[in-house]
Amino acid sequence: MLEAGDGLALQPLEGGAFRIAWGEPDWVGPIALRVEHGGDVYMSPGATERPGARALSPRVQDFEGEDGLGRYRGHALAWSELPLPLLTTVRAYKSLPVLVFRIEALSELSELTTGAFERTSVAWPALMVESFFGVRGLREAPGRAHAWQEGLDRAAGEYGLTLQWCMGTPADWLQTVTLNNITSVRTSGDYRYLFDNGLNWVWFLHGNAFARALGLHPYKDVFLTHGETGLGPGEKYVEAESLLASLSAGPVGIGDRLGHTDREIVLRSCRPDGVLVKPDVPIAACDRCFRESAFFEKAPLVGETYSLHPAGRWRYVVSLNAGRAKEPMDFRVELADLGMARPEGAVILYDWRRRAWTRLDADGGWDVQLQFQDFDYRVVCPLLPGGITLFGDVSKWATVGDQRIAQIEAVAGELCFDLLGAPLERVEVRGWSARAPGGATAWCPGGRRVLPIRSGEPAGEEGIAHDRETGFFVLAARLGREGRSRIRVSLP
Repeated sequence: MLEAGDGLALQPLEGGAFRIAWGEPDWVGPIALRVEHGGDVYMSPGATERPGARALSPRVQDFEGEDGLGRYRGHALAWSELPLPLLTTVRAYKSLPVLVFRIEALSELSELTTGAFERTSVAWPALMVESFFGVRGLREAPGRAHAWQEGLDRAAGEYGLTLQWCMGTPADWLQTVTLNNITSVRTSGDYRYLFDNGLNWVWFLHGNAFARALGLHPYKDVFLTHGETGLGPGEKYVEAESLLASLSAGPVGIGDRLGHTDREIVLRSCRPDGVLVKPDVPIAACDRCFRESAFFEKAPLVGETYSLHPAGRWRYVVSLNAGRAKEPMDFRVELADLGMARPEGAVILYDWRRRAWTRLDADGGWDVQLQFQDFDYRVVCPLLPGGITLFGDVSKWATVGDQRIAQIEAVAGELCFDLLGAPLERVEVRGWSARAPGGATAWCPGGRRVLPIRSGEPAGEEGIAHDRETGFFVLAARLGREGRSRIRVSLP
């Protein structure tokens, strides 16, 4: 940590990141930061000139130093007259600067925020501002938090930015009904901070129930995608972290150092072109979790979400052992546990981890055995007319998310759906059919192709492979240049 005078501290971090903080509790404000490192220049929001800054007293501080990547130097410009601390981190990934502007405590924002946002919108037009709420100053006078949030929202709207409320109270979330630029909310604590993963999962799924009711998209914080490396232990429970982040229906963030990301884990959440494949609503704790604590008692943490299509509702059900006793757990999950989301008819239950399936009636369920912080994941697929269903693209967590499979319909003796992805991508979809399909086609602009039906052999480049004994099938198709194809499967 370098002390640079006036309470300014600069801490070089790994990977070309810099952490800047002001320690004096009676002086802090929005900053402008310029850092030259390894021939690259990184700029933060704010600048030497901006509206509303004339009435304040700017302070300029130069700094320089050296880290494992070489020499760096720069200067920071700040405005005073605000009583609470602000922290900004600038992190450089190769030549791409990524800024996290953490506004933790500004109570008089109309002029200050607008100026900082104006500069931000020029440098990073897609930036999301993450706003933290764990500050007493916002609660010291009635109306202060309300005015602060409306000031942030107004400024963000003027400059085309979006906002994320981070670790707010229920009152902060309720306030979003009057705001226009809140796109996500943090509904759990910081990743790997103070306690086990499981307690954060409990926090996340219970908070999501409230966020979901308000139409907000949760963010679970970043996670590591890799196991143990020379840099540290990595993440033992990466699959559960990735699954919950993906089913949040909000942003998915990874926190790996460059070169250590597990590509296969990342691609469970998105298509090859980077588009996230998500459910329709955030995963949230089921009612049973509000009757028995999944942390304090020997009870499972069960969450559900869904993807809705014209043919019906596909439900995603996650069960976790997050108990503080850290003991193995045996329990049963009933379809009735899904509450208002419970199916009304027969379903095919797909076990995502074991690649197995079984038929269940509406009053059915399944038994689960889990070690501490292990998880079980099932996709509840409606049994459609003609005795057929789709499991979806089972390389993704949200197997029938509408950015991968859209508009599933079962009409006039056909099962129809859109496949979406990267241009010319080959996509595989799995499902179950009591009888072999009678035929199949794939259409995209430029023509219609027949997909051959194969029995006892792979689907090939394009086609359907159906196992007559088990009913399991794999459909493979190549997308068009627009990144989509319309699939039609005729039923016998």
